[in-house]
Amino acid sequence: MTPLRILIALGVTLSVFLWIVRSPIVTPVNAALALATLWVCAVPLLSYFQSKTREPMPFLALTCCYYAVFFAFSVFLFLPISPIPRYGTQIATINVDAQLYTLLGLILMIGTYTALRHRLNKSIPHFRLPRNYSSTRLSFLIWPLVLAGILWQGLPSVRELPSIGQFIQPAGILGIGLLLLLFCQSKLKRPEAILAVGIALPIMLLQGVISGLLTSVVLLCGFLMVILIYAKIRYAWLIGVVPVLAVIAIYPGIAGYRSQTWNKDTTDLTLTDHVAILAEEAVKPWTLHPDFVFRSTVHPMLRRFSGYGIMTKVVDKTPSEIPYWYGETYRPILTNFVPRIFWPDKPFENTDQAFGHRYEFLSPQDKVTSINVPWIVEMYANFGRVGVLLGMTLVGAFLALMSAIFNRREMTSLEFVVGAAIIFPLVYPASNFSLMTGTLLQLTFALWIYFRFGLTIGARNRNSP
Repeated sequence: MTPLRILIALGVTLSVFLWIVRSPIVTPVNAALALATLWVCAVPLLSYFQSKTREPMPFLALTCCYYAVFFAFSVFLFLPISPIPRYGTQIATINVDAQLYTLLGLILMIGTYTALRHRLNKSIPHFRLPRNYSSTRLSFLIWPLVLAGILWQGLPSVRELPSIGQFIQPAGILGIGLLLLLFCQSKLKRPEAILAVGIALPIMLLQGVISGLLTSVVLLCGFLMVILIYAKIRYAWLIGVVPVLAVIAIYPGIAGYRSQTWNKDTTDLTLTDHVAILAEEAVKPWTLHPDFVFRSTVHPMLRRFSGYGIMTKVVDKTPSEIPYWYGETYRPILTNFVPRIFWPDKPFENTDQAFGHRYEFLSPQDKVTSINVPWIVEMYANFGRVGVLLGMTLVGAFLALMSAIFNRREMTSLEFVVGAAIIFPLVYPASNFSLMTGTLLQLTFALWIYFRFGLTIGARNRNSP
């Protein structure tokens, strides 16, 4: 049996299983639309495995994985969405219109991407970097990126510098991705390989875990999975699956961990203290009554994955109770390109807070909690169903453009990894559009300048490693 037939058979089996075990309050119509969404999201993945001219990174397939999890798979485990904290009205049922708009939007996004991808490949140049350089020069450029990423994550004083985080954080991820690729290609000397894979990578993973922001760890591992797939490493997908299982295991204790480490009185905690607290809090819930584990683990995780719940509430209330935003959340796109170091008084983006209060996910007194606004939800909150249908079409074109520039078969290894680091966050469109894309241009320019001149200034022409 071919891999494609195996995937289809697994998909059919999973569909039947989900239909049978679905929550009692998920109607047959809800389940049918969720399954349709799941299969639509599976099309790019199946096409990717079948294609003989596929792009290095399964960009569209990974993006659709987000929608498959948050807007399709989680529907079958539906729980009424309780506000955070308990404020406002709960969601008792899934809005069929919300599901239908999501399904149609995804079809338009995938169709537009597919229609434009090859045309754009032929009409626009891809991201280019020098191709003749020494491996020593490349190493000298990579390690400062890794060190900067580690320092940014580990030192609050570095994170407080204006306009720094939006460049250093992706640069650190890029650096460790490049080192991993060179390691897989046996292009690192033994001491450097030990330092990269045995020390730097574990430090970055540990920093992500003790930060309490588990999504960042999953995304880092997802990016590294892409690098391993590019390097043709067998079972590369495990590096994407294992972190998800680890997150599920420690998620019950993450709230307790944050309560002990996310305040001003705990700034003097050492790394050992953080690890000890996390270990204690992660184990504690699993030793309690099963009902408590279910309430403290399953419920929060399902609500965390319930993109359909947020979409339902927005569709239910807009515009009958809450007026459309009419593009208000997209206005920061006009000013995001200006670094804060040049405009200290530049307004901060607060869409996540404004959205939480507007739709009563947050109490009026809560000025800290953020509610992520997925792109498709933001579209409806601004312009309704027309916004979703037109917006997802434009998103398909935008993703096709990004892929044509940063994700091409003819790119060198360096060009691909740099390009992948720039666009990989877009596969997780869980925050508002301007927040996720506002610094793409500046980041691209900064990395191009860094490698373009770093690899060529004062260097003789050499073949790339």
